[in-house]
Amino acid sequence: MAVGNAVLDIMLEPDFFPQVERIGLLLKAELKAIAGNFPNLFAKEIRGYGLMLGIQAEIPCLKIIEKLRAGGLLLSPAEDNVIRITPPLIIEEKHIHEATAIILKTCREMIL
Repeated sequence: MAVGNAVLDIMLEPDFFPQVERIGLLLKAELKAIAGNFPNLFAKEIRGYGLMLGIQAEIPCLKIIEKLRAGGLLLSPAEDNVIRITPPLIIEEKHIHEATAIILKTCREMIL
C-alpha cells in the first residue's frame, strides 16, 4: 500500500500528465524523423499515443531489436514487424535524446 500511495502521489502532481504528454510528443517526433531517414528499415507511421508507441519495421523487427539491445536500449516486439517502445512515465527529455541517439547509431550501422 505504501508503494502504491507513493506512486499515486507522484502521478497526481499537477504537472505530471502534461509532462508525460510533452515527452511523448517529443519521442514520437524524433522517431518519425529517424523513420523518414531510414525507409529501408522503417515505415513512416509511428503508432500509439503518449509513451506507448510502436514503429513498424520493413525488415524482421527482432533483427533490429537485437542490435538495439546490444547498443544499450531495451525494446520488445509488439508484432512480427512492430517494435514496441514503452519507456517509464518518469522519463526525461535527456533520456529521449539518449535513446534516439542509440536508435540512430544502430540504423546507420545496419545500412552500411
